[in-house]
Amino acid sequence: MRCVGRPPRKIEGMDVADKELAERVFGVRVRADAYVKGVEVLHAADRLLRVNPAATLEEIGQAAGASRATIYRRFPTRGDLLIALSRWATCRIVAALEDAQIGVLPAEQALHRATRNVIEVKVGLEYARTLAPADDPVVAESQARMRELAVGLLTRCREAGLITPGADLDWVLTVFYALVHEAAVSDRTGGTETPDRIASRVIDTLLHGVGTTPA
Repeated sequence: MRCVGRPPRKIEGMDVADKELAERVFGVRVRADAYVKGVEVLHAADRLLRVNPAATLEEIGQAAGASRATIYRRFPTRGDLLIALSRWATCRIVAALEDAQIGVLPAEQALHRATRNVIEVKVGLEYARTLAPADDPVVAESQARMRELAVGLLTRCREAGLITPGADLDWVLTVFYALVHEAAVSDRTGGTETPDRIASRVIDTLLHGVGTTPA
């Protein structure tokens, strides 16, 4: 699964990954230009709903430069737009984890890359990063894949000795999710730290905690 960041203004065509993504997010096959416009609408919705959760489809369409006919053709109801937004966000996080090459890179390198990638995605999201996952089969599938990748990553870390052998991976996963989320949504540095630096802090806290080491 491959997801997109900022949409390009022009696109000559769609590769297989783009076509698969478009079908997953929008639920139908779309042309390349419709795909780009759809992603532009999702970006606009993400920005606008953050400051005005009651924004209408018409207001979101105006922010995206889309006509009323276009917005309603792609998203007949506000609920349809929120489902697409949730699909888009979860798909991007899955892609970030897949890009970490969990089964290929050394465990410590894969952990850092996965953490950095997910933080980059979450920092790039606004309303969508606080949106409760939609009750939707595509979102559920993405969440399951997300968990599969994350558990695989932590298992490799335990096998490599980065995590103690007796650690409860479900608990470690819960702590990992919480640290990554808070690191992404809490701007305590005024945007001065890079995703790499933030990822290093998250990993240090995950693996070593904040307490003193007993004598």
